[in-house]
Amino acid sequence: MTYFTAQEISSGMVVSIPLRKSEVLGLVVGTRDARDEKGTVRASSYALKKIKKILGPSIFTQEFIEGAKEIARFFVSSPGEVINQIVPKTIFEKYKELSVAKAEGKKEAEFKLEKFAFQRELDERLTFYKTLIRTEFARGNSIFIVLPTIEAVLFFAEELSRGIERYVYSMHGELSKKELVVRYNKVILESHSVLILSTPYFIFIHRPDIRTLVVEQESSGAYYTQSRPYLDLRIIAEILGTTRRQKIIFADTILRVETLARHEERELLEFYPLKWRIESNSTTLIVNQRADTQEFHLIGKETKKEIEKALLSQGRVFVYTVRRGLRPITLCNDCGTTLTCANCSSPLVLHSTEGGTRTFVCHKCKMRRSADSKCEHCGGWRLVALGYGSESVYGELKNFFPETAISIIDKDNAKTPQEAKKKVKDFESKKGGILVGTELALQYLTKPLNTIVVGSIDSLFNIPSFRINEKIFHMINTLRQKSERLFLIQTRLKDTRMLESALSGNILSFYREEIKERKGLRYPPESRIIKLTLEGKKAVIEKEGSAIEQSLSPYAPEKFSAFISKIKNLYRIHIILRLPRAAWSLPSLLHNGSIDEELSKKLRAISPSVAVRVDPQDLL
Repeated sequence: MTYFTAQEISSGMVVSIPLRKSEVLGLVVGTRDARDEKGTVRASSYALKKIKKILGPSIFTQEFIEGAKEIARFFVSSPGEVINQIVPKTIFEKYKELSVAKAEGKKEAEFKLEKFAFQRELDERLTFYKTLIRTEFARGNSIFIVLPTIEAVLFFAEELSRGIERYVYSMHGELSKKELVVRYNKVILESHSVLILSTPYFIFIHRPDIRTLVVEQESSGAYYTQSRPYLDLRIIAEILGTTRRQKIIFADTILRVETLARHEERELLEFYPLKWRIESNSTTLIVNQRADTQEFHLIGKETKKEIEKALLSQGRVFVYTVRRGLRPITLCNDCGTTLTCANCSSPLVLHSTEGGTRTFVCHKCKMRRSADSKCEHCGGWRLVALGYGSESVYGELKNFFPETAISIIDKDNAKTPQEAKKKVKDFESKKGGILVGTELALQYLTKPLNTIVVGSIDSLFNIPSFRINEKIFHMINTLRQKSERLFLIQTRLKDTRMLESALSGNILSFYREEIKERKGLRYPPESRIIKLTLEGKKAVIEKEGSAIEQSLSPYAPEKFSAFISKIKNLYRIHIILRLPRAAWSLPSLLHNGSIDEELSKKLRAISPSVAVRVDPQDLL
């Protein structure tokens, strides 16, 4: 939005502006001399409104404002939308109570930009950080560690704050407004060097003495925002860190394929040689479900025996399941049609209710449907539920071990973080016991477990995502590291090469196979993907999609139906562009990177109803 004033004003100032019939706060992200814009103002279809009042400087530094502009260029957005997405609302609500950041000191004449890949197991990284903190504090420098989740922030704070508690500040979304203001002001005003541990939404916080920025658990999917503008917060951290002239470290037990490729291309340096194999003290056991030709059980005979061994020694057992509910897929035995949601065409999942009845639930739009349904295609009654979810496994374990305490964590049975934390705390405080859980449970399990069982991951291989192999590899090794005695996996795909690499913790073998496949199919990091999503009535989006295809024809657009092609009676299609990385990048991300300005104009001219994602998490 554009306003005018006759007063002296600059980027970063907070102003009071008219918006519709109310008066709201605004942040100045750029200024232009009105004398140079007379032609533009006269040609404008709307009248410029006057700024009501200049309220003074904001907490946002000039480097942050400039960084927001670069982020907006990369993600085809606006600086205002970016700032609104990555800064908590409380910061705007309480801006009068926040201390203004210190002015930047004199910058070094020469600055050597250094970015590092740091692939080591968690214990090794924590040891390194403790040394790094002592060294940087001795030099009068501060450190900022970005983490993807609140649980990770709290864990790292506990591990790294011993002896320096007074100078460690955790910033995250569970803080009250009052506590957030207090901590922010302490971070800004503290004369001593500090360690800031925060979720990505506090990356705007800056002190001139922050010389090192660490992006921890770099492979986490939690770095993607789930609403417009769609952003990858790792990229934002890198842009801002570069703008602020900070040393940047990308760290994880297993770095993303894209990050490892950047290391291979020497875009990223290394502190220590990257560790290419994940060690585990537990025994790995593969239970071949194809070999069991007798009556099928979700928990096979061999698996049941191993769980019994663990319980007899009072060990805790975690059973991982890919899906929640009872059965993730239901087919008609007469015509073979999959039972889908009438609103959005997603497969319906069979669930049990507290009263013991069963119902179909759509995990996408939450629509419910009676389990006594007919096939909508042929009207047949012979519906067969296939696969299994967390509730099925929980029920079978209850039958096998009626005297054992068994609990379950998934989105249906632990609807809040507090509920999940309580269940894990109860589980970890007792000797023996079984916990059934989906991926949701992993972020809360911090103590080693006697035995970990993977019920089955075979269904994941059917997901048409170019990142699915990477997801499976990460998941298996995250679980392997949490097991003390036994890591057991039930599968019918025991000879899969990727599974062999994952079960041996061989990152290098996995990376070589994965990067070869991605290069052949022009998936990231071989190309930069931009995904456009259209949603609406079928005829309307087909027409609009064809027009976009025509406009973007020099960039070889690919149009296809979304994996879930209809949501709440609205159809969805995707259009993707595959570009050379250097053709859509920034100097802060790639030394020879630039934004294709012609393409940028075309993308910005597309209707706002079309969602644009740069470097999307998937193509589904």
